[in-house]
Amino acid sequence: YNKVMREELGLPFMTVRNPVTRFLSAYRDKYERALSYSFYRKRHGEDMVRKYRSVDSQLTKEEKESLLMEARKVIHDRKQLHLSPEEVARNPYLNPPGPTFREFVKWAVNGGMDPHIMPFYQSCAPCSIDYNILRLEKLNEESGYLFSVIERSYLNLDFRMSLNVHGKTDECLLKYYRTAPRHDLQALFLQFFKVDCDLYSYPCKEMMNEVFALGRISNEIVKC
Repeated sequence: YNKVMREELGLPFMTVRNPVTRFLSAYRDKYERALSYSFYRKRHGEDMVRKYRSVDSQLTKEEKESLLMEARKVIHDRKQLHLSPEEVARNPYLNPPGPTFREFVKWAVNGGMDPHIMPFYQSCAPCSIDYNILRLEKLNEESGYLFSVIERSYLNLDFRMSLNVHGKTDECLLKYYRTAPRHDLQALFLQFFKVDCDLYSYPCKEMMNEVFALGRISNEIVKC
């Protein structure tokens, strides 16, 4: 849509979202609830678990790799649905079978990147492109305004949105962010949130301060 509007109508626009909620939504949609063989889960998820899963320090590198390969086979065959709690507890890579939010944060601040968490100022270049409409945060609600600017009959566009069926992110945000260490969240804020929050006046710093004030929780498996 943006390419058509930019090249044919000269009407470039961008959609933005609160970076703090967007980061969590990317984790939940692409890693936590995604199928084990989905693109991003396969491409990045196992790497997160391999590097950042908390395992017994007495295990050798070969033993860790063996457990990881065992977990990969179990997950691929979807057998984890039928394992007993004792079997799951024996293999740390099955508890949980995918990356936790703490591991996702750790991966991101150590150089991990995918398009769903890339800051808007990097992916959309708002300081380089002369956007006619700079901010449409809720496109499914604000498309009426967009269509009042353009001729829908000319473009014949369909702006149906894929709604998040996993519940309201805001209700779970504090629970997830409290599983990550403070120093990782501080790095996350500087690397992924700060510039976008400053550009679009989101209260990211206040949200992070609320997380810090509540303190960290040790259980990494969040149920929302």
